[in-house]
Amino acid sequence: MKTIQKILLGVLLLFGVGAYAQNNTGEIQGKVFEAETGDPLAFANVYVKVGEQLVGSTTDFDGKFTLKPLKPGIYNVTISFVGMTNAEISGVEVKPEKISFIKDCHLKNSSLFPDVVIETWATPIIDKGNPSIQSIGMKQIQQSPLMRSPVELISVTVPGVTVNNDGGVNIRGARTGDVGYYIDGVKSTSLSGIPGRAIGNMSVYTGGVPAQYGDVTGGVIIVETVSYFDLYNAHKAKQQQNQ
Repeated sequence: MKTIQKILLGVLLLFGVGAYAQNNTGEIQGKVFEAETGDPLAFANVYVKVGEQLVGSTTDFDGKFTLKPLKPGIYNVTISFVGMTNAEISGVEVKPEKISFIKDCHLKNSSLFPDVVIETWATPIIDKGNPSIQSIGMKQIQQSPLMRSPVELISVTVPGVTVNNDGGVNIRGARTGDVGYYIDGVKSTSLSGIPGRAIGNMSVYTGGVPAQYGDVTGGVIIVETVSYFDLYNAHKAKQQQNQ
């Protein structure tokens, strides 16, 4: 009987972590137009590489596309259409439960412009997503002088987050014990012991915490550690930018 209970518990935990991972994905959205006419380009192919696999979509009649679900990380977006020159947008950063918007892409006639058009994505100043969740991506973490202290990095990046003398986190004045921590989907008591270089993304809920994170009154800090595919995608994006 105990063995069956352990098996059932393991299955529930497995599905729980899987559901968390699925809910913690992001997406990329944009529009594609024909350069010569300015008209929306329907049925253009749009895709990113995840390791050796492709995650793709096609544009609709308004030229819009959505790539999802995507794990947090850095991607190169390729857009193609028969008779048109391919376009590549490198370094697009996807954050958990966020939409990364790329600027409108205008494909040109390949007979006139045979070379692939490569552009570098820039993080938008205004976030069109949910303002109650703030994300700190791998680029920002790796470039910050506070990389070795994730808690300090959060406090100087996310409004309403402070660190007390004991190293505890307070979100919007709530007590330290009212803050929840999740590391790769597993609940934790703090962020201590996590090296900055191992972090791929950090998200902070300062309000409107989803029910999946339990009865938390202060806020939630979610950490996604770096995977092989994160490092691979970041390396490929950097290669594209240096070409």
